[in-house]
Amino acid sequence: MDSEITIRTAQLTDLEELSELYEKLMREQMAFDRFAQILDSADFQKLVFSYLTSGKSKFFLAEKNREILGFIRLSIYSGAKLERVDTLKPELVWKKFYPRRILRKILSWLLNRIEKSIDSSLIFRQLRVGYIADMFIKQEARERGVGNLLTNHAFNWFRERKVSMIYLQALSENHPGVSFWKRQGFSIFRVFMRREI
Repeated sequence: MDSEITIRTAQLTDLEELSELYEKLMREQMAFDRFAQILDSADFQKLVFSYLTSGKSKFFLAEKNREILGFIRLSIYSGAKLERVDTLKPELVWKKFYPRRILRKILSWLLNRIEKSIDSSLIFRQLRVGYIADMFIKQEARERGVGNLLTNHAFNWFRERKVSMIYLQALSENHPGVSFWKRQGFSIFRVFMRREI
């Protein structure tokens, strides 16, 4: 393991490079799923910007000599609800006032209230769990312990927030990825299946 690799929280100034890594992650995932096709209109900067500023994702970056080698994106769920886990806010970026946005928020709030009042599916105790949403290591930085550093940092971050269970998803055809996560102590507990018709 390279002792010069450090882990830090992502900032908005990392947006461009982080977006490039996100695109590489998505393109790599396409190799494991023949149905995955990236849209020509895909805007990775917009996607990553929304993750960075929503407050519901926490990014950590692994870097050496100021070069980003990889990232991990984390979230915490209380039942089905995403918790706020980060306070990163865009500076001097103001949302325009859109009456439709306010109406959408009001309708969403009302629908949530109605669903809660008629929801009989809450049979199990709602857990507070950590979720590893994404992780990507540059090809040239793999097999150097970067993934281990990021996941250990993530485990500590979750422990500090009193999370005792962590979930993630991996494509079944991504054998190196599944193998890595098993080495990190994860085990398969649910099988998600599909078929063409």
